[in-house]
Amino acid sequence: MELHRLINKLSKSSPNAVFTQANDHTSLDTIDQYLYVETKIERDYRKILEEFSGSKRVIFLCGSSGDGKSAIIGRNQQQFKKIYDFHIDATHSFKPNQSAVDALNDRFFSFKQGSKPLVVGINIGILLNFAREGSDDHEDIRQAIRDYITNSTSSDSVMFINFEDYSKFEMKHDNITSSFIHQLFDKVTAPDDSNPFYKAFQDDQQSGALDIEHQNFQLLRFEAVKKSIVELLVTVHLKYDQFLTTRSLLDFLYTLLAGPKLLVHSLFEDCSNAIVENIRKEDPCLLRTAKLDTFILESKINKTDQALNAFIDDFNGQFSQPILSLDDPHLLVRIFYLLEMIPVGLTIINIFKKSFMIKQHMISLNFSMRTSNIKINLF
Repeated sequence: MELHRLINKLSKSSPNAVFTQANDHTSLDTIDQYLYVETKIERDYRKILEEFSGSKRVIFLCGSSGDGKSAIIGRNQQQFKKIYDFHIDATHSFKPNQSAVDALNDRFFSFKQGSKPLVVGINIGILLNFAREGSDDHEDIRQAIRDYITNSTSSDSVMFINFEDYSKFEMKHDNITSSFIHQLFDKVTAPDDSNPFYKAFQDDQQSGALDIEHQNFQLLRFEAVKKSIVELLVTVHLKYDQFLTTRSLLDFLYTLLAGPKLLVHSLFEDCSNAIVENIRKEDPCLLRTAKLDTFILESKINKTDQALNAFIDDFNGQFSQPILSLDDPHLLVRIFYLLEMIPVGLTIINIFKKSFMIKQHMISLNFSMRTSNIKINLF
């Protein structure tokens, strides 16, 4: 099935997960190109390369593993390759078994002998290692790194562009969100023929090849579900210091869509994904409130409710196969939790709004405490 093949490309174990310098942007996979979301750090990166194209200097693009340094360099390398040399610490070495520090030593020797400025995509850890262990012949660069680590300043000959300086959280209508994550999710679910995921979903539908991945894709297309998942990502970042990178977010989407469980259960039960490990702590089924406990107990004794039955019928009517049933009250509670932002008078959802208010309160509280220095590692 085509959708299955495309979803697998989101996994951290996919060959698409890491850009290597052996390939320029023209050979990037179509999925990689489609999922591209431009961010301020990339615009600033291009602006700096344009501004200093006639000046011989080292420009470090630094951050954490998986945040998109290599992808930014790869997408723009074709435009600047006649003016700049490029080095990516995680993927580029000159000899078998050569360390990243030794590779940087060699690259800086070449830089000093040549005439081009040099762009280095580098993890913060490798940057610190080079400051400690780099060759004495490059003491000028090592000192510039130490000055940057201490004072966050660049010099005339060494510049730094750091992902840690670019926050992707914003406050909208008294809610904390991330436009980047929304855009990334929308890329996957957009009902547009230019979206390879949506086209694959339609092709599979027409051929009758429908399974758990297709149900999960339909669930993720609900705007309220996407908003609630983004809220959860913001929550686990603020409450548990969950590390979020572009690569980890794509792998998170893979976990939600690939199955074998429904997205709603994978979101709160999966044991293989680092992000879900913290989201599990926010499982609404863990809340102890009178309304939720009563609902679960009454569901287990098959007590019927006209409003609930109507909601289940209406919800299931939007899918090729039924998803909700009275036999799984925990699934219903999680669906209520994800849909509680829907701005319509669905009585069965509004009944539980107060039970879930702790979620919104906790997000706002953490945001107000950390607004002055919120960081998120993305493109």
